[in-house]
Amino acid sequence: MRFILVFLMSLTFVVNAQDIDYKIRFKVKGLEKDSVAYLAFYRKESTYIKDTLRNNRGEYIFTGKYDRKDLLQGMYMLVTQRNQMVFQFLLTEPEFSLTTDTIDPVKGMVVKGSAENKMYYDYNQELIPLSAQAGDLNKAMMAAKDKDEAKFNSLRGELRALHEKKLALDQKYIDMAPQSFNAKLLRAQKQMPRIPESITAQEQKLAWFQQHYFDNFDMADARMLITPPSIFHDKLMEYLDKYVGMEPDTIYKHCVRIIEMTRKDPLMFEIVGRELLSKYEKSKFACHDKVFAYLARRYLIQEELEWYKEETTEKIVNRVKELWPTLCGHTAMDITTYDTTGTNYTLSKIDAEYTVLVFWDSDCGHCKKAIPKITEFQKLQPDPKKVFILGVNTEWEEKEYKEFLREKKMPWTSTQDTAHASNFRAKYNIETTPAIYVLDKDKKILFKKVDAGKLNDIIEMLDKQKAKREGDEEQ
Repeated sequence: MRFILVFLMSLTFVVNAQDIDYKIRFKVKGLEKDSVAYLAFYRKESTYIKDTLRNNRGEYIFTGKYDRKDLLQGMYMLVTQRNQMVFQFLLTEPEFSLTTDTIDPVKGMVVKGSAENKMYYDYNQELIPLSAQAGDLNKAMMAAKDKDEAKFNSLRGELRALHEKKLALDQKYIDMAPQSFNAKLLRAQKQMPRIPESITAQEQKLAWFQQHYFDNFDMADARMLITPPSIFHDKLMEYLDKYVGMEPDTIYKHCVRIIEMTRKDPLMFEIVGRELLSKYEKSKFACHDKVFAYLARRYLIQEELEWYKEETTEKIVNRVKELWPTLCGHTAMDITTYDTTGTNYTLSKIDAEYTVLVFWDSDCGHCKKAIPKITEFQKLQPDPKKVFILGVNTEWEEKEYKEFLREKKMPWTSTQDTAHASNFRAKYNIETTPAIYVLDKDKKILFKKVDAGKLNDIIEMLDKQKAKREGDEEQ
């Protein structure tokens, strides 16, 4: 396991909390000769070093103040100077000691002064033999597979019984101290409740699943953030990536629900909010920048929450202003451009079921690859009343543009605005070309940053969606 030498204090959280003095002692037989050890923690997909601990006569001591700006509570680990994890522990109490050895850190662990860590290690000491048995059964099942069906089924039955024992063990420790951090960790690792058999429609099943997905998580406890990714972070991302679809308005609704579930813990509220803003600002799916923009508007502009330093907030707000006119679902801003004969084309006046708006440059390598694909698309969708393609050349001069048109003999409408009277570069935030938009009959943006080779697939998909809507209305 590799560790990133980054201190948590580099993250700025604007949260007030009462200071706590920490003093944690670690004594590990087998590490007496090491000059240092490291206090490390989990954060999303990475592991970070929090502090360097010096060897003090065979003992490593961590001291510090906890004010939630610097040291978050959660699951930590002691790491050797050779980047090897010795053991994990829970940082939830101000003063305690952990004594063990490197041969079997769990079995040999002695905890003093920490009820949470005593429970954590009692549980793991009971879990280890069950895990060993499960490993042996899995190996035996693999050996019997496709060779001895009766033995395979018998072993599978034993494994199921062992799984039930593990679930009973989890529940025992949950019931022992329901409000403890241990109990929260165990609940978070439970399987999702089964969808009731009375729910049969697929849409209702999905709605039930979404409603109950976070039932076992304490969404208002920031300690859940400082845990292995499989406990919280991966499940949060899985929910958003797999179970809410791709439509940005729907994703936004679910993001707000998640963020609001964390509001009772100001730090959890802030960090989860920032993570979701970052996720959708960086999303590779073009229309997902709408999720970022709407979240920023709600929490940073309307609520004026101080999740970032002032200059960072200002940059985000300015970015939202840039993106706003071209967000999917918004009406495309009107422009008027001209073809080589002087005929003008005003976007809002184009009478077509779909308008494909293409910003391109004759000196752009990607454009030279995209234009033949757009020409092929125009052959598949030749009716301009159904699909009208409006090309807008982004160059300031006419010469290269007209030469390119003569050479390529493009069959679809291409225009320019060399005077830049329509201000299309700013309106459409043209940073790179080609930039392709698909608009509906009312000029609302359906898709943007489209791959030219996917245009016909998009139109066919829109046709199917329209046919389904019309069929549903007739029923």
